[in-house]
Amino acid sequence: MLLLLVSVTFLTLMGGDLSGTWSLFEHPLTPLVVLVDWIAVGRNQAAVAWWHPITWVGPPLAYLVYLLAAVLFAEYLLYGCAEVKSLVAAGATAPQPPVRY
Repeated sequence: MLLLLVSVTFLTLMGGDLSGTWSLFEHPLTPLVVLVDWIAVGRNQAAVAWWHPITWVGPPLAYLVYLLAAVLFAEYLLYGCAEVKSLVAAGATAPQPPVRY
């Protein structure tokens, strides 16, 4: 299913360019061969339990959670850098009290 999703997304939403041989094999042909293999050649589809497809989405879902956490961490890191920069700039331009002797 994930291969088919990648194929459909690439060909429709991304305006997939199939001019390169690698792209032709990677996006439409490989997902199609996998689908034909599953439907026509596969021998153990009856052994698949109802919950097996849920486990198939586990690794991509774990990657998505990791990616969202990494992006959020990077955003707060950049925010922190901007805050430090503004504090340093404010400290450098703050008026100095007059010196009394």
